[in-house]
Amino acid sequence: MKILVLLVATSVGLRADASGVERVNVEALGRLPAFSHATRTGGLVFASGTLGTRGGSLELVAGGVGAQTTQALANLATILEAAGARLADALKCTVYLTEMDRFGEMNEAWLAVFGSAPPARTTVGVRALALGAAVEIECVAAATGSASGRSAPRRRSGRPPPRASRAGAGRHRARTSG
Repeated sequence: MKILVLLVATSVGLRADASGVERVNVEALGRLPAFSHATRTGGLVFASGTLGTRGGSLELVAGGVGAQTTQALANLATILEAAGARLADALKCTVYLTEMDRFGEMNEAWLAVFGSAPPARTTVGVRALALGAAVEIECVAAATGSASGRSAPRRRSGRPPPRASRAGAGRHRARTSG
């Protein structure tokens, strides 16, 4: 099964409040008005739960858990880019899954994007998600670029986002004292 992911040039809404928290919204992605796609502060990006919806709509992609996971990660990549981060900058993600017996499908789609260097992750089984989605993914990432939507080139191809790579992954070892 092939999934068509098309990310087009987006208009990004950035708004900082008095405390310096920037609110990031990507007009090309669907969003309920009750939350921002992401917030950025102190060198971190906090991305709201993201569903596997198509472009600027609230319509879920067909194909179930695997397809929704792939699309949610593509949407998350677009949001992180607008906030000055990339999927490779993801520090911790939480995946909400309505059918834990479909965990393997979600994990397969996840690994197709992140490969051998995935971020920390928790997967939580839930009874239901907004819009009847099967998967929702939220993320905390390091902000490595400017929050202008230009931190990485925008994808315009029909391919899924590339596997996230982490420069220097594995070079640092935990130190313990005692």
